[in-house]
Amino acid sequence: MSLNKNALNYGLILGAVLIVLSLIIYIFDLYENNFVSSFLSDVIIIIVIILGTKSYRDKQLNGFITYGKSFTSGLLIGFFASIVLAIFTFLFYKYFAPDVINHLSDIAQQKLIDKMPEITDEQLDQAMAIKQKFMNPGWMSFMTIVGTTLWALVFSLIISAFLKKEDKSLQANL
Repeated sequence: MSLNKNALNYGLILGAVLIVLSLIIYIFDLYENNFVSSFLSDVIIIIVIILGTKSYRDKQLNGFITYGKSFTSGLLIGFFASIVLAIFTFLFYKYFAPDVINHLSDIAQQKLIDKMPEITDEQLDQAMAIKQKFMNPGWMSFMTIVGTTLWALVFSLIISAFLKKEDKSLQANL
């Protein structure tokens, strides 16, 4: 199995798990507790990158992997997952729950007021007008790809330092 195929398989798994998490957040209206959902997403991403890269290393590369291949594996897993999640995000907010965008906007407005109680109504309206431009399914999907891939990049940089395992016997023969 090639690196791309392995990453695609684990990316699909990661995307599916993140979709389930998104649906749980929606069903139980957990949008206000962003820290917990972000933390859970990060933990899930880390676990799947580790499992996917270890699987590739152990099953396809006889237990050895360079830092670069390990990093590429993790990044690709995150990228493929981000595409799956972005498609879900677009379809979900566009067709199944468009009202959630207004709910998210209301939460953002309340958080802004809580953070800056001295904000004037005019300043609040300006801030919310800017935020509204980015609160649409297309932009949210694009940011899902960028954000998830970026976090996969960061996590892969760290994870790869622990998962790399170079074949010393090859170096001894040189």
